[in-house]
Amino acid sequence: SKRRFSPPRHGDKWGFFSHNSGLQNQSVLYMQRRGELERAFAPGRDLGSAKVLLDPNTLSADGTAAVSTKAFSKDGTKLAYAISRSGSDWCTI
Repeated sequence: SKRRFSPPRHGDKWGFFSHNSGLQNQSVLYMQRRGELERAFAPGRDLGSAKVLLDPNTLSADGTAAVSTKAFSKDGTKLAYAISRSGSDWCTI
């Protein structure tokens, strides 16, 4: 299984990205200071000082809760997201 990363999104002080170890049902959303983002993306590196912001794998016992959409405020201080469960089109905001 291969690690997967989303492209980072940047706020004023923080960057945000998703990562999946290849063994997880859903990707985990992380936050990291902007100046340290490159460490998480370096081959063979761990996630450095990245902090888990939202882990959908913890939202259901069977791992079928997923972040279906998310949006950050312009300054990166707020996050809105929607969760879908068991592959449903219905979402909870």
